Amino acid sequence: MEFGYFKKPVIKKTTKCIPISNKEEITIGFIKRFYTNKVEKLIDHIFDEFYVNVEVMDSNFNMIVKATENKSL
Repeated sequence: MEFGYFKKPVIKKTTKCIPISNKEEITIGFIKRFYTNKVEKLIDHIFDEFYVNVEVMDSNFNMIVKATENKSL
């Protein structure tokens, strides 16, 4: 299994693709934050990091994993 590293802007309300690099700093994929609807995005902008949903893509932008936060009380 290969480990990847990324910088933390994915947690700061951005929806742009953030590169994932290996130890040699070669881009091996991307991570991108997303919102499932506009209400979720609005709530997240009011309460920082309230929802964290991410997509992980390989180096060719093919989606590998899509993870949504379990929203339960």
